Parts: sequence; C-alpha cells; structure tokens
Amino acid sequence: MKNNYCNYSGRGSLLILLVSILVSMLVIISGHLYASERDQEKEAQYYKQLEQKSPQAAEYFREATEALDRGESKIAADKYKQVLDLVEDFAPAYRRLSYVTEQDKQALRYARRALKINNHPYNKMAVVTALLRFTDKTYHGEALPLAQEVAKELPDDPQAYILLCQTALANYKDVLFNAAVLKLKTLDPDGMATHYFMGISAAMAEDWERAEKEILRTKELGLPAAIADKILEESGIKDRAQKWRIFRYSIYGIVVWAVVLVLLLLTGMVLSKLTLVSVEKQDPHVTGEPSAGIRLMRRIYKVILGMSSIYFYISLPVVIILVLAAGGGVIYGFYTVGRIPIKLVLIIVVLMFVTIGAMIKSLFIRPKEEDPGPRLEEKEAPKLFQVLREVAQKVGTQMVDTVFIVSGAEIAVFERGSLWKRFLGKTERCLILGLGVLKGLTQLQLKSILAHEFGHLYNKDTAGGTLALHVRRSIHASAQAMAEGGAARWYNPAWLFINGFYRIFLRISEGASRLQEVLADQLSALAYGAKAFVQGLSSVIKRSIEFNLMANIEITQAEKEKRELHNLYTLEVPKNWPEGFFSQEEGSSQEEKSPPELIEAEFKEALEQPTSAYDSHPAPQKRIEWVKRLKTPEKETNNEKTAWELLENPESLEKRMTKELYENVKQWRVMQAMAEAVYEEE
Repeated sequence: MKNNYCNYSGRGSLLILLVSILVSMLVIISGHLYASERDQEKEAQYYKQLEQKSPQAAEYFREATEALDRGESKIAADKYKQVLDLVEDFAPAYRRLSYVTEQDKQALRYARRALKINNHPYNKMAVVTALLRFTDKTYHGEALPLAQEVAKELPDDPQAYILLCQTALANYKDVLFNAAVLKLKTLDPDGMATHYFMGISAAMAEDWERAEKEILRTKELGLPAAIADKILEESGIKDRAQKWRIFRYSIYGIVVWAVVLVLLLLTGMVLSKLTLVSVEKQDPHVTGEPSAGIRLMRRIYKVILGMSSIYFYISLPVVIILVLAAGGGVIYGFYTVGRIPIKLVLIIVVLMFVTIGAMIKSLFIRPKEEDPGPRLEEKEAPKLFQVLREVAQKVGTQMVDTVFIVSGAEIAVFERGSLWKRFLGKTERCLILGLGVLKGLTQLQLKSILAHEFGHLYNKDTAGGTLALHVRRSIHASAQAMAEGGAARWYNPAWLFINGFYRIFLRISEGASRLQEVLADQLSALAYGAKAFVQGLSSVIKRSIEFNLMANIEITQAEKEKRELHNLYTLEVPKNWPEGFFSQEEGSSQEEKSPPELIEAEFKEALEQPTSAYDSHPAPQKRIEWVKRLKTPEKETNNEKTAWELLENPESLEKRMTKELYENVKQWRVMQAMAEAVYEEE
C-alpha cells in the first residue's frame, strides 16, 4: 500500500518502531492522554438519563467512572457491565467499557455497539481507539477515516486531535500526523498529550534532543515515569539524543579550539606590530633598564607564550580524537557501502597508530644535554677569559660558567640544567664561541658582540621559557616521528595541526625573541658604544658569509683532489673560482661574480633583507638603524687589536676545529644521501 511515508531506511524504521511501541502500550497510554477534568454538566445528563430508567444503574455508573478515573480498570469494567445489565442500550457505558476491557476484540464489540446505539463523535472515538489496539494494519486503516471524521465534527476538541495523531501515526501518515500535532498544539499547548506527540514528531524529524525534552515534559505533566522512560529507551530517542549532544558539544569544542588558534595567530601578528612601534618610539636616551612600554610588551609576550604552550598540550587530546574520528569515519564509510578494502583499512589503522604514538611519545621527550663543542679552559686562553669577565661586569651580569669553542662563525649564550636548577637559579651559563668569527673581529668589536650576548643573560632571556622550549621540542619530535612513519600527509588532522600550530607558535615566540634582541643590542651599545656594536654586527655577518664560502670551496676541492684539508682559518678569499668548481647543472649564474663580489653581494642582501614574521632576529639594517639612534658615548676608540690575539695557541685550535668541521660535513652528506634514497623509493 502506498503511503506518505515511503523511506523505510533510517527515519522510516524509526516510525515503525514508534508505532509498535505506541500500539503495544495504547491501552495504558490512552487513559493518561485523555485524562482531564470531566464535563460535569454532561455527566449530570448521563446520571439523569439512567435515574429515569434505574437509580441503581446511575449509582453503578458513578462508581464505575470513579474507578476509571482512578485507573482501576477491572472494577470499572465490572460496574459498567452491571449498568448494562440494568439498562441495556446505554451508549456511554458501552463506550467506557470498551476503554477498560482487556480483550481487544471484546473492546471493539463494545465500542461498535455504542456507535450503533448513538452515532456520536465520542462513540466513533471509542471505535477508533479499539481498532488501534490491534497489531493488524487492516484495523488501523479502518480507523483512519473514522478519526478524520471525528476531527471534523469536533474541531475544537483536543481529544479528537489526540486520537487523530494516534491514528495517523499508526498508519504511517506523517504529513497528517504533523498537521494534527500542530492543531493540537493550538488547542491544548500545555497538555500532556500535546508534548507527547510533539516528542514523536521531533523524533521523526531526527531532532533527538527536542524529542527527548518533550517526552520528559510528559512526565512532569502526569505520564508515569515508567511509561515515558520505556518510550525513550525502546525507541532509541534517549540514546540518539545523548550521542547527538556529545557530537554537538564536540563540534562546539572544536570550534572554540579553532577560534583560540586563530586568536593566538592574530595575537602574534598584533604583538609583532606593537613591538615594532614600541621600539620605534623608544626614547634614544636609554638606560640599562627597558622602558615601561617595553616591560609591558615583555610581560604580555610571557603570558601569551605560556598560554600558547598550555594550549598545545590541551590540544593534543582534541587532535587525537580528530584522528580517531577521521580514521574511524573512513572505515565506517567502507562498512556502510558494504565493501571493505582490507589493505587500505590496514594502512589507515597503521597511520592512526603512528600518529597517535608520535604525539604521545613527544610528551615525554627528554633531549640529552650534549656539549656543542670542546670546552675551552681558562688556561688555554686567559686573555679571552679576562675579556669575558670585563664584559660581564660592564653589562652587570655574572660571568659564564663554561665556554664552548665551535668550528663555525657564531657566538651565542644559553643556560642548561633541570627544571629544579632553573627554579633555584643554579643553571650552567654557557657561551658558544665560533672560531671562524674571531678571525675578522677586533677586540672592541668582539666585546660589543659579547656584551650583546651577555645582555641576554642580564635580561634572563635564557633562564625562562622552559615550557615553550619543551613545546618546540615536542612539535619537532611529533613531526619527525610522523614523517618517518609515513603519516606526514595533508589529510592527516594531526599533521595539519602540527604544521599550523608550529607556524603560529613561531610567530609568537620569535616575536618575543626579536624584542629580546633589541634589548640586548641596547645593552651592548651602552657598554661599548653604538659604533662598536654596528661594526661588530657587520663584521660577524660578513665573516659568516666569507667563512662558509671558503670552507665550501676548500672541502669541495680537497675531496676532488683526494687530499687533507688545509687550515680553514688561514685561507684567503681567492680572486677567482677554482677551475671546474661549478658543475654543469649549477649553470654559470654564480660564476658571473668572483668570490669577493659574491661575498659583497650576499653581505648587502643580508643587511637589507626585510624581517620575516618567523625570524628570531630583526633585520640587521633595522638593528643598526635603531642602535645608531641611541645617545650612547663611545667607550673605546683606539682598540684595533684582533680578537685572534686573545688565544694563546690558535694553531692547535685551528687544526682541531678544521678536522671537526670536516667530520660534521661528511656525516651530514651521509644523512642527506640516505634521505634522498628514501625519497626516491617513495
């Protein structure tokens, strides 16, 4: 039979279930749905009719009705039968007897008898109610037109539309059912039956939470809790409402989580702009202490960095859930279409485990504190250590505990030690001194650069940030583990998060770092003058370019000629490129400039390059511009001695560092070859 409800998968099966529950409980439910204060005027008419025929019948009728209203069906049935024994054709007794009779067929006979005696709409309602007690759909079809007649005859009677709702539902007439519910809502907005059917209507529309809310409302209005709970449980409304709530709150959580991520990004961008403005507007008559505006910026950065770090760890469970949801959703999708590609499912499961494992493992990463290079003892360079003490005293901070000498052209400071040592202020304060940079610096320029680095120690830039550093390590560890496990893919939510968050975190942390560099520059200028700092910074940049180029040329030529490396620290920049230095693939673009010209070009480019949002240092040209603006006296003017002279035995260090640099290059090339091999296999 064709009907308005043609989709029996999902929504249709739910309707069938609701109907079966309704039919099985109809006798119990109907009494409660029809429950209302009786029309006493009409009741008086019934008593009057009976008293004219039999006063005893009138008394039995009163007792039966009272039992009916109390829910005592058996007593009510016996009393109504006694009424009919005395007054044979009393339709109201037959009608009410049909409601309390346990046997379905007998109830239908009583209802039909009432309708035959009097074609009143209430008697039609009794017949419809009796027909709906059967599970046979034929009876339901017979009830439908009769229920529609009653609704037309009693357009303002809520009970007529309660019955029409039941009948439409039993016949799967969802359009008629919803129309009847709307009408019932206008007639009796606070009725128990109204909320009951509104709940059923909401369930049919798959609005599970509203359906649950309406059924629970019927409990408040008088429907026994056992009946309401059974409807919620057996129809699946309660379970689906709970799942939908979890899903909805999860969506809200993800939206809030994403909004916070965006806010962190915007905060990083705004802070970066504010930092630039604060530095630009700073009083040129600086002292050793930052201005009020700069101090405020530092506090804001500290708070935002802390919040970002905490947010990262809070995000990990969310990302893991997204990974499980994405992977599980794909697998479930295969299941629903009836075809499960085993190999693909296994790949998805492996990627899920790799991703989740990488993220959990990153929480417990504890990098080993390895020395960046050989330790330089004071007895090996007493003049250098004397300079270090002088610089520390001028800046106003403590002397470093350890000096590491490295082969490159960098100078930096850092602190290391456990969290407890950091809390107690007993960390090891370390200086990294690149041998490659000393060759091109005067002692005054070296002092200015060291003053900058000691400025970081003075400002405690290296003492804090433990949580932020751990976050960065966790991100790197997660990314590396995912890449090695083949889970570094655009469709992996965790990989997208790690990449996105890392960029946001860099914007914030590197913005803070740029502010730290500006403050350290100022301390250097106060200690040794702006001119010395500018010259020192320029020399470090140029020497770094020069040393890297010379080391590259020498290592390439040594490997080509199969010979030992010459001392990298005594090499002079050649006027021309060695013969055959460039391969054909590299073309002739670099050969257009001689080595000195190339160094000058790269030096100029390094000075003029703009500051990126992900740079840890402001652009060199900006740093020079800001320092030149400061009103600082020149502390030393005639110190042209080279920094190289501060070393007692430079030749020994030169040989040692040359060998170390070559070993590092060979190790790097082996790792690069392995990575290229893996890439080609993929």
